[in-house]
Amino acid sequence: GQWVAASWSQKPADPETNPFLTDHGEHVRSKSELIIANILFRLEIPYRYECRLRLPEGQVLHPDFTILRRKDGKVFYHEHFGMMDDPGYSQDAVSRIQLYERNGIFPDDQLLMSFETKNTPLRPELIEEMYLRLELA
Repeated sequence: GQWVAASWSQKPADPETNPFLTDHGEHVRSKSELIIANILFRLEIPYRYECRLRLPEGQVLHPDFTILRRKDGKVFYHEHFGMMDDPGYSQDAVSRIQLYERNGIFPDDQLLMSFETKNTPLRPELIEEMYLRLELA
């Protein structure tokens, strides 16, 4: 539909900073983002990778995935936090989540999140279940 066809601003990327190639033919930054993108593509869920988002407070973010639920046009933002065992990264992740919340984008509504550490890797089946529960596919 309209959302899928509309042009959008993506965060600049090149194969060096985004070395993983998805089934959809786009470059992403990490193996986990590759897995998530391929799940979205396989389930035929419309999404944009690192699409520019201007928040009501004026800040600009590039959520990992901006996802459209076709049945009602609701937009979701999926942030994958992949290095939660790094204290600096964890602090940045919490700050980012709070920034979303201050701008009316909440984890129990539009903000989808996944997390991993070295010892607790991404579980693709849980990502897929989350998408299916939200009736994104």
